[in-house]
Amino acid sequence: MNACMPGTKGIARERKMWYSGTMRGPDLDRERSERKHSRGEFLALYNEGLPSGFPRATAALLAEYRRTHIDQFKGEHWSLDLHRKKVMDWLPVRLDALKSR
Repeated sequence: MNACMPGTKGIARERKMWYSGTMRGPDLDRERSERKHSRGEFLALYNEGLPSGFPRATAALLAEYRRTHIDQFKGEHWSLDLHRKKVMDWLPVRLDALKSR
């Protein structure tokens, strides 16, 4: 429809609002998750959002994780996207093993 035709202004405005309403800006959470971090940065980000029931990581435990899972790393960098879930799964098992010694 032509926007100049009588009664079509509302349609044009609705179309414009729909289009601008579906445009998305950058996904900041995704960018943060995919970004490379130092071990200290990863440690702070990892512990930051954990629910209260989850064990907290320490620098020593992350160093041990890295030594035992060297194949997951390219260089010295950590990524929330690649490592957070794996550390979250490994950490309780490792802490239980340390307690049973």
